[in-house]
Amino acid sequence: MGIALAGLAPDARVLSNYLRQQAMNSKMVFNRPLSVAKAVHSVADKAQDNTQSAGGRPYGVGLLIAGIDETGPHLYEFQPSENMKNSQNYQKKN
Repeated sequence: MGIALAGLAPDARVLSNYLRQQAMNSKMVFNRPLSVAKAVHSVADKAQDNTQSAGGRPYGVGLLIAGIDETGPHLYEFQPSENMKNSQNYQKKN
C-alpha cells in the first residue's frame, strides 16, 4: 500500500502514522495485511471523530491511497471533507 499526500504537513503526518499503526495492528493481531478499503475507512473514521470532538477541526490534507489486496488493485482519493472515492481501472487484453 502506498499513499500520496497534499496539504498541511502536520496533518499528513498524523494520518500517515495512524494508517501505518492500523496496518501493523492488523498484521500482528490477525496475521494478515490490512485491506485497502479497510485502511481508507479507518482513516475516514478518524477524520470524522476529530471534527466531532470539542475544539476539533477537519484535517487539512488530501490523500491518494493505492494498493492491491485479495480483491484486486484499488485507488482511493480522500479529501479534507471526509469524502472518499474509489477508482478502479481495468485494462482490456487484446
